[in-house]
Amino acid sequence: MPWTFITYAVGMLALCGFPLFFSGFWSKDGILEAAQHWSVAKTPFYLLVFGALLTAFYMTRQVSYVFFGNYRGHKEAHESPPVMLLPLVILAFFAMGLGLVGTPAWPWFRAFLEGHAAGFSAAGFSEPGLLALMATSSIVVLLGLFVAWRIYGNKPIKAEDPDALEHAMPTIWTLLEGKFYIDEFYGATVIAFYAWWARVADWLDRRVWVGSWQVWRGSSAKALSWAGCSTSIGSTVALIRAARSWPVAADSCHASRADGCRSTCDCSHSRSCC
Repeated sequence: MPWTFITYAVGMLALCGFPLFFSGFWSKDGILEAAQHWSVAKTPFYLLVFGALLTAFYMTRQVSYVFFGNYRGHKEAHESPPVMLLPLVILAFFAMGLGLVGTPAWPWFRAFLEGHAAGFSAAGFSEPGLLALMATSSIVVLLGLFVAWRIYGNKPIKAEDPDALEHAMPTIWTLLEGKFYIDEFYGATVIAFYAWWARVADWLDRRVWVGSWQVWRGSSAKALSWAGCSTSIGSTVALIRAARSWPVAADSCHASRADGCRSTCDCSHSRSCC
C-alpha cells in the first residue's frame, strides 16, 4: 500500500510539525510564538511545547503499529480505490503546500486575515527570538520522533503483546495510561461541585420556591374567599333594604292617589304607581 503509506506519513509529519517542509510546523510555531510573548504567564508556552513532544511520540507509535506491525487481517492488504486515494493525495499535497503561505518570509494567510497585502521578504526571519523558537520547536519534534522510533520502530510488533513503553518506562506508561489523571481530577473537583450545586438547586426549588408559591397561593385564595363572602353579605343586605323600601313607597303613592291624584302618575316615590 505505497500511496496510502506515503499520504498517511505526510499527514503524520504535518501533524507533528516536522521542520520547514510541512504546514504544521509553521502553524505550530505561530502558536508557540504567541504563547511565548504572552505577558501574563509562560505556563501555556511550556504546556504547548510538551504537547508537541507527545504528539510526535504518539504519532510515530501509531505509524509503527499500523504499517510496521504484524498484519492481523484475514485477507491480503491492497491499495485503496481511487475514490479514497484521490482525497488522500489532495490532503497530503496541501499538508505540504499550504506551509508556503504561512512562513515568516511570506505570511500570506496572516496578511489575508488582517486585511492587507503580503510581500515576500526574508527579513521576516530576523524577528527577535524567532530562530531560537524554530530551533527549540524542531528539537522537540525530532526528540519525540527519535524516542518513539527507538521504542516501537523497525521491529515486529504484535497488538496482543504488552506495550513496549510499559517495559522500558513503567512509571511514564502508568502516567500516560491514566491520561495524567486529569479526568479523575476533573471529576473530583468540577463535576463534584456541579453535582453538589444541583442538589442545592433541587432543594431550593422544592422547598423554597415551590413552598413559597404554595403559601402565597393559599393566602391569596383565603383573602379572595373572605372578600367574596363580604361582597355577598353586603349585596344581600342591600337587597333586603331595597325590598323593604318598595312597599312603603307603593303605599304612600296609593295614599296620594286617594287624595285626588290624576290618572297620570305624578308620584315621584315609586314607578310602580304609574
